[in-house]
Amino acid sequence: MKFYEDLYYGREYINKNALIGMQYYNRGLTYLDTEDYSKAINNLRKSKIFFSSPLIKPIIKTIMFDKINDLEFNSFEDIDYLLELIEIANYPEDYSLKNLESSLFKIINHDDNTNKFIEASIEKFKTIKVEEVRNTALEFLYEYLAKQAGTDENLEDALKYSDQIINLNPNSKIAQRIIEYVCFRKIALSTFNKETLSEFEKNIIKHPFLKSNNRYYLALAHLYGNISLDSFVNKDIESAQLYLKKLENLLDNNDIINEVSKKLRSDVYTKAGNYYYYKEQHKSAYAIYSKGLTYAPNDNELNKRAKWSKDEL
Repeated sequence: MKFYEDLYYGREYINKNALIGMQYYNRGLTYLDTEDYSKAINNLRKSKIFFSSPLIKPIIKTIMFDKINDLEFNSFEDIDYLLELIEIANYPEDYSLKNLESSLFKIINHDDNTNKFIEASIEKFKTIKVEEVRNTALEFLYEYLAKQAGTDENLEDALKYSDQIINLNPNSKIAQRIIEYVCFRKIALSTFNKETLSEFEKNIIKHPFLKSNNRYYLALAHLYGNISLDSFVNKDIESAQLYLKKLENLLDNNDIINEVSKKLRSDVYTKAGNYYYYKEQHKSAYAIYSKGLTYAPNDNELNKRAKWSKDEL
């Protein structure tokens, strides 16, 4: 009482708003005594609107820390509750990233939570003011969505979510692995045409780390080889020659020959040589068949046609 009388009583003017806030504050404490935590928090929240007291925030924080572990995080109400706790908590003294990840784990593991719910939750988490806390939450949830999309072979979404992770954390190994999988998987499922090559080249510019994987050279080899083959079939000789030279440069300067499709090696040089052979340009045909044999030395078709063109010479 002496402390109160000396330091508080008679020294502060209390206006009507503060009186309203005090009533909510007192009611909140009453509910707290009866362990009705939801009503206690609601009244203390109202108290904050009308009444500025250093006591309100730590009381609310204590109650919220007690309740947070009981939430299932399958509703936006629970998400908002977590965001409010993050807002009033002191990071990292009383709310660490591990505390946050524990709650985020509940979000992704609840059976009721759809990708749509998680995406909407991400938009809410973007409002967190502390950058490290915000980025941790966003990266955690984007990783889940990216992994799930990759598992479901939803390649576009997997790439979209992984790009979001890279924006937050350029060194994320998980995002890099998913991007690698998606980019090379899209090539494997493609028809190896110029459109696929163009998309791949754009991805390389955006994600240079793709070049560090040996699959980069293999992907290019199969793209160049198939584009050249199709161009010879369609009598687009300028394009056919261009991509054949690109293929040869790749094969001559990288140790990948044994991993490139044997059928592709045989088909592209057979088709290229045939173009000149049937035009009776036997010197050019022989040169191409012979070059093909350096990449596929035991190929019967190339050996046979090389002999024919040589005989013609």
